[in-house]
Formats: sequence, structure tokens, C-alpha cells
Amino acid sequence: MRAAKTAATPLWRAAPAAKAAESTRPQAQGGAACQARRRPRRRDEAGWLSPWCLGYLALFVAGHLGGVLAGRLGVSELGKDLAAYYMDSTHYTAFSAVFLGLYSGAFLQLSAVALCGFSALGGGFLAAFFALKGAVFGLCAAGVFAQGGARGLVVYWLMTCLPELCLLLLTLWLAVCAQRLAAALLRSLGGAGLHARPMNGTKTLLFRYFTALVLGAAVCAAGGGSAVFFAGVLL
Repeated sequence: MRAAKTAATPLWRAAPAAKAAESTRPQAQGGAACQARRRPRRRDEAGWLSPWCLGYLALFVAGHLGGVLAGRLGVSELGKDLAAYYMDSTHYTAFSAVFLGLYSGAFLQLSAVALCGFSALGGGFLAAFFALKGAVFGLCAAGVFAQGGARGLVVYWLMTCLPELCLLLLTLWLAVCAQRLAAALLRSLGGAGLHARPMNGTKTLLFRYFTALVLGAAVCAAGGGSAVFFAGVLL
């Protein structure tokens, strides 16, 4: 009888405990609702409408315009050398050679973007990468226009537009994830150390990198076939 009496909980103690449990339920539900609301925002930040993606695209366009202006003013001879290479029909005789050339360039670019994610200064490196990429394409376009006029520029875009445009989209898609990982590494230098978020960002970056390599191979195969076809017809 004494054990039963001590095990029983008085009513005046059970009531406050029940009220405290009921008061914590709305807070837990509210926290879960807030996390559910924040998840779509994280997906949008890593998508095509991310401010970083749009910023890198703007840097590419600015670099492209700067390269066209520099090529028209004759500041650099790189555009003429690139134009002479791209407009040479002997480089488009074999599909295997064209595919290997395109895919080697895609592999190097995707690898460079992925490696930027493992540096605390990766955001700056990515910005320089896209600006330089746009400048090189601008110089090449200006050189092709100076050598072959409007027709040469149309032929150049028909042979290179498909793989280069798709590769730009793949590098932008990969760069968003690389920038997020680089930003997390930069914040970790303040003494917080590496946590679960950088590790999850590493897995996501590696997944996107290998996916981009597979998609890049398909794009280069299609671009190589179209380049061989248009070169045989137009050059």
C-alpha cells in the first residue's frame, strides 16, 4: 500500500506538467512549419534563378562584350589565331577527333569549376573564370568576323553554338553549388570548424560534377556531329 501511494502522482502536480507539454506542442509544430517553409528557398538558391548564377552569367556577357571590343580594336592577336583554328576545315574531318577536342575542353572547364568549391576564395575564382571565358569567346567572335565577315560568323556559331551554350549552362549549374561550398568553407575559417553543411555541400557538388560530365559527353557528341556536318557543307 505504501509503494502504490508513493508511485501515484498527485493531481496538483500532473496538471502543470500536462499544460507544459501542451504548450510545447505548438512551438514544435511552428518550428517544423518554419523549416518546411525554408526548404524551398534553399532549393531556389541552388537553382537557375540564384543570384550567384545570374551574377556569373552577367560576368560572362560583360567579358564577351569586352572581348569583342578588344578584338575589333586590335588589342590582342589571340582572336585571329582562334578564328584561323575554328575556320580550318581540316579540323572537322573526323568525328572522333572533334569529339575528343570538345570533351577535353569540357572536362577541364567543369573540373576547374568544381575545384573552386574546395577553396575559401572559390567565389572570386569563379567570377574570374566566367569573365575570362566570355572574353575568350568575344575575341574569337571578333576574329572570325574580321576574317570571314557575317557569313563566317554564322558558320562559326552553327559549328560551335550548341556545345558551347550547353556547356555554359552546365558550368553555371555546377558553379552555384561550388560557390555555396566555398562560402561555407570561408565561414568555417572564423573558428566554427567544418560541420554537416559543408560535408553535405561536398556530396552535392560531387554529384553535380559527375552528372555534368555525363551530360557534357552527350552534348559534345551531338556538337561534334553537327560541327562535322556544317563544316562539310559550309566550309
